[in-house]
Amino acid sequence: LIAEDFSGSAIPVGWQGSKVAFSIVEGGLRGLAAPDDSHGPAIGRAISGHDLVVEFDLKFVRPGYFLFLIDGDSQFKGRAHLLRFSIGGNQYQLAQDRGDPAFYRIEQLARGTAKPVLNEWQHIRIELRGNQANAWFGDKAKLTATGTVWNVKKSRIVFLIAQTGDVRIDNVKVVGLVRNN
Repeated sequence: LIAEDFSGSAIPVGWQGSKVAFSIVEGGLRGLAAPDDSHGPAIGRAISGHDLVVEFDLKFVRPGYFLFLIDGDSQFKGRAHLLRFSIGGNQYQLAQDRGDPAFYRIEQLARGTAKPVLNEWQHIRIELRGNQANAWFGDKAKLTATGTVWNVKKSRIVFLIAQTGDVRIDNVKVVGLVRNN
């Protein structure tokens, strides 16, 4: 569905989000969060799939908070950031967002301890099949989680940077899996 190495001089066609906070630097996508940005800038790309494997390389140049999202159909109608994979401080985690506009909440489902080493590339892999997810951050142990809202059509992937973070993202791959119905 996506195979992007950000080898050009500009953000590739199809990626939408903050063109101020994201740029191409040294053959990778740079995300830079400003100190006065309370939400953090985001950039994403549309996809169409159900069960997915997502892989990308990530490097922290300056500490901050990194969030990867998989959006899809909400059980409450509309779209939501359903799956959340985050890295911040000394931990990484998998969470879900039910997408309920009347009661917004993020539910942490699994977490691991890992502090990113500055200026060192780490490989991220997330497998999402139905309501089951597995995630790896570099060579750290696998996180496994069972959600309740993930077994729907997915529509977008999103990268978000916060807390004055400066990160590089490269070699983004999204593959749709064959469903075992």
